[in-house]
Amino acid sequence: MFLMTEDAKITFFKINKCGYYSRGGPRGARRREFGDLSATLAQIQQWVKGGVQLAQTQTYPPSPEADLLPAFVFDIAQHNGEWLLVLWNQTPAGEKAVASVQPNEMVGQAAVIENAIAKGSLPGFPSYYWFQPQHSRMAGVRFEFPVAGHRQLQAYLKGFLSRSAKYAVVRQAVSGTAGLVDESMEVIGYRKQPGDDPRQDVEPLFQSSQHRIAGDIEYLLKHHDSVRRVVRRVTLDLAKRKEDLALWQMFWRKLRGIETQVNEEVRVSYEMDTQITHQQIKELVRSYEDGSEGWDDVGFVLRGESSPRWIGKAYARGEFKLPVIRVAPSVVSAQSLLEALQSNRASIEAVLS
Repeated sequence: MFLMTEDAKITFFKINKCGYYSRGGPRGARRREFGDLSATLAQIQQWVKGGVQLAQTQTYPPSPEADLLPAFVFDIAQHNGEWLLVLWNQTPAGEKAVASVQPNEMVGQAAVIENAIAKGSLPGFPSYYWFQPQHSRMAGVRFEFPVAGHRQLQAYLKGFLSRSAKYAVVRQAVSGTAGLVDESMEVIGYRKQPGDDPRQDVEPLFQSSQHRIAGDIEYLLKHHDSVRRVVRRVTLDLAKRKEDLALWQMFWRKLRGIETQVNEEVRVSYEMDTQITHQQIKELVRSYEDGSEGWDDVGFVLRGESSPRWIGKAYARGEFKLPVIRVAPSVVSAQSLLEALQSNRASIEAVLS
């Protein structure tokens, strides 16, 4: 293993809540009673470094309704009060294989390739999060994978606080045989110190949102009735997502006679003339922040203007070159990534202002 300079996409998030908060009252006004980000990450490190199998680090059950599969701790590193957490995010697959298709074949005629999965293994992808507890923020770091796994991270930390942290008082331990969350485990309550009585008037919370830079979003919300066109940018994963392949092939049917060399991923943008409400802009902003729609950016063209006002420019994010070590073809070392982030702190954190 040796250092290689790689392209990294970094997005900052505010950590709005992490710990145990009083129940009742407006959610945003709840008071933190105990627990914090540093303590949570330290407990995760102590837990996983104590000889725990990866499958035993699952903290929440899968939710087919929410399209949310489990995540597991792949690695964790700490230096000077900052942390780098690597999660392994499980992806859908058949019992014995992951299906893929050739992106340049025609709709309805594409051959399906079954890629075998090693027995008992977990198909998925890594996600990397750099935590800065002193600033109540974190940064998601992406390399070759198009998504950062933000929803999985939020579910993971909420699940850890709910059942696995030292503050949780439970009647039985998590099953270690199947590596799954035992939903029959009863949580009696939460307590700050081991000798305290369990409390039912507090609940575990982890909430985060993309770090927003004041500017265009507020302007768009105020002038929503002046929007005349919406433009979307999206990266299509032609090898793994059938709906992306179908959309790409539809584009080329509209441009008959033009041939192109198709890669596994392509970036496209499309636009439509439309009017939009204040609430619709808020919903688009929310979808962008949690990554639920899977598009790269959305822009709004206002009357009297020719260029879009992009949502993405209102958030703290950027692309950087980082020297890192890979422990596998698709996985970067947590320790090397943390060192690279801290060494390049000045240029990376410049996107915050």
